[in-house]
Amino acid sequence: MSAEHIVSVRQMVEFVLRSGDIDGGFSSVRRAQEGTRLHQKLQRQAMKDSDYRKEVYLSTEVQKEQVRLTVEGRADGIFTRTTEDGEPIVVIDEIKSVTEELDEITEETHPLHWAQASCYAYMYALQEDLPRVEVRLTYIHAETESVRFLYHVFSLAELEAIFQRLTDLYFVWVLRQNEWEQLRDRSLSEVAFPFPVYRPGQRAMAAYVFNAIRDGVKAFLQAPTGIGKTISALFPAIKAMEAGLTDKIFYITAKHTTGLAAMDAAARLQENGARIKVIEISSKDSMCPLEKRSCHPADCPMARGHFDRVNRAALEILSREDRLTSDQIRVWAEQYQVCPFELSLDLSTWADVVICDYNYVFDPSASLKRFFSERRTNYTVLVDEAHNLVDRARDMYSETLEKEAFLKLKKALKERPMVGSAAAMKACDRVNKIFLRIKKECPEESRYSTISGPPDDLILALRRFNESMELVLQNWHGNAPDDWLDVYFASLSFIRVAEQMDEHYITYVDQTNKSTSIKLFCYHPAGVLSQVYQILGSVIFFSATLMPAPYYKEFLGAAEEDLMAGLPSPFDPSRRLIMIDDSIQLTYQYRHANVSQVARRIHEAVHVREGSYFIFFPSFAYMRKVVEQYRADYPEDQVIEQETGMNDEARRAVLQQMQDDGALRLVFAVLGGVFSESVDLVGDRLIGAVIVTVGLPQIGFERDQIRAQMDERLGEGFAYAYSYPGMGKVLQAAGRVIRTEEDKGLILLIDERYRSPSYQKLLPEDWFPIRRVDETTMADVIKRFWSE
Repeated sequence: MSAEHIVSVRQMVEFVLRSGDIDGGFSSVRRAQEGTRLHQKLQRQAMKDSDYRKEVYLSTEVQKEQVRLTVEGRADGIFTRTTEDGEPIVVIDEIKSVTEELDEITEETHPLHWAQASCYAYMYALQEDLPRVEVRLTYIHAETESVRFLYHVFSLAELEAIFQRLTDLYFVWVLRQNEWEQLRDRSLSEVAFPFPVYRPGQRAMAAYVFNAIRDGVKAFLQAPTGIGKTISALFPAIKAMEAGLTDKIFYITAKHTTGLAAMDAAARLQENGARIKVIEISSKDSMCPLEKRSCHPADCPMARGHFDRVNRAALEILSREDRLTSDQIRVWAEQYQVCPFELSLDLSTWADVVICDYNYVFDPSASLKRFFSERRTNYTVLVDEAHNLVDRARDMYSETLEKEAFLKLKKALKERPMVGSAAAMKACDRVNKIFLRIKKECPEESRYSTISGPPDDLILALRRFNESMELVLQNWHGNAPDDWLDVYFASLSFIRVAEQMDEHYITYVDQTNKSTSIKLFCYHPAGVLSQVYQILGSVIFFSATLMPAPYYKEFLGAAEEDLMAGLPSPFDPSRRLIMIDDSIQLTYQYRHANVSQVARRIHEAVHVREGSYFIFFPSFAYMRKVVEQYRADYPEDQVIEQETGMNDEARRAVLQQMQDDGALRLVFAVLGGVFSESVDLVGDRLIGAVIVTVGLPQIGFERDQIRAQMDERLGEGFAYAYSYPGMGKVLQAAGRVIRTEEDKGLILLIDERYRSPSYQKLLPEDWFPIRRVDETTMADVIKRFWSE
């Protein structure tokens, strides 16, 4: 049976014929939109005067060895004209909008344009049994809208030769990929689970994942920390790939450290015989070897001639590597002198498993367009630590516009006059005046004010601002100041969000003495996420804290047919002591007065048996107050404090200090921070966690808006805005303690609110019975636990 591969004409031509530099010069979104408008304008004009048909779908199949290649696309236009000899001839029209001078364009200027049009001409000639076809390249100038035509008549034999040359070049890759997939599938048919036995719950999770991929639905899996979620998701996904149920697997994470765990799991599968190609995609900035990223050939030697070398580089890498981390990609990029980020994207096209951040799938400004377009795919997305996606999605689909940014930009434009700066300054003034009017319409006594939506005149002013700024930014040839680009792209994003807004958005004004901003806040991201789900084969969400289930079903957009499952903990409950000390009031109005009590309770919990402990707090501010008190009261104890903005290197340095040498080490950290997830300290490297408060998010305007909206929607506003996400952070932090069957440790929850049934119902069933302790009983309870 032949393998099938589908490629668009444009994708094939650009891939096999690309050459030259990466041009990191400014390329506007409006420029693309304007190109579409000009296309449509020419098509409308042509349809008035002839039998011109626009956007004609064409396709043909080519068989080579065991691969059937389908090449498809849409010709901009097809019509018939009469030649000077009085004979009719079919014309294939390919329209291109350009900024270069039209009289400088010759038949040799743009070979890719001729190649693309020739493919359409060949497919149409083949379909209609035509001996010859005329190709017309229609060039329209983006600013003047003047037009130039280039014509060339091709015989069917000539078109066939062109098409065959292009497909032969592409078949080099397709045949290599087919050979690889056959090898991959043979290996996967024999690959077993890469551990001697399944942990309790792992087999069930694997079955849920496989069934969701098979049925093309979403699955929401609550899987306890330590069960081995990563391998339990990845193993059935590759088995589904071997069965032909999915074409590509995206393993997406909220944090780089979680991605590293996925790479480790993939490595274990490969060591167990799985021939899969796995690649890690990191951000463009982190991949760039320059001190300050500049994707311009004048500044970056890797950008110069990148496309002359990248296909050769990718072929060698794919022939020699099955697992590609970001570090490995940088080494190969240095060897071939190509852009490491662009190289990683090209390699991902041919990979089986792509490990990347949530943004590359869900964020409209960062998603991988080569994979996630309007066409429905047979891709599987595995969403690790999926509890993070709710807030991340809110950020992705919201946008803020700041009045002061336009004033600052106007001042900078005045200091550096150039082409277009006068118009851009006027546009900044126009936006500023609208901000001033909106500000006057809001109550003076209130910092936050909701409004019905972004005013129409503001959107119009932003469009004009973008048009004028594009002229300015083009002067910089890719090196415009970052703050100028920030304003431009924020304006573009604001317009995009405004165009997609629905009833799940709130528009509000935030005004202080120093600043005024307008935010389009996506409080309920399920609707926008669902648009992405529609083009995917299946999506599997898994986390130790996908509870309560209604919260995640609501905000992540679960459908009736989707799978929901909770898996039991695989570990012996007798090896985990869970305590609640509800004798200390820690609501915001009382917590600062009780700092010394909290410090004393922490000391009592960790001194029965010395070792490494995490101490978690709801905020950096409160953590620092307790740290200060603890160090003053117990100066002999070793205290390590999480720093704001701690990077991976600093995080690893802290974890390396947490050894099983019996020494007391207290790592004070923040709930939801870098130590709350993806920390696997087995054995005695971590023997306990103290969690202070119920982890509620900071009270604020946006949270209160969520509360109000969800009160109206479901009658549980406080739970959906505060207590559910807060307790999710608590459970995630508690999950650091027990990671294997041999681990033993304690978890202490400190807050009077844990006494309340509304919070106790949010705790996992396998935590009960929970020991209730206070300062008179806790030490004895802990001593008995460690002596058993």
